[in-house]
Amino acid sequence: MKIREGLGILKQMYKNKKYFYITFISAIVLFIVFYKLMLEKIANHNLKIFIMMSGFYNTYYNFVDIFFTW
Repeated sequence: MKIREGLGILKQMYKNKKYFYITFISAIVLFIVFYKLMLEKIANHNLKIFIMMSGFYNTYYNFVDIFFTW
């Protein structure tokens, strides 16, 4: 029941295109910042090293989570 209420609220909010664009731009900016930080500081610009350190599924869910963060 709570999930449906939350989805209804999100649906109403995103009817206003301004909020959709704010969310989309924020997600892209956060994705780029976190991606750069992870690869530059942790894995020395090498995605393969980062995946080896974190594991494939953890890396995948990290990027998915970052992309959908708003």
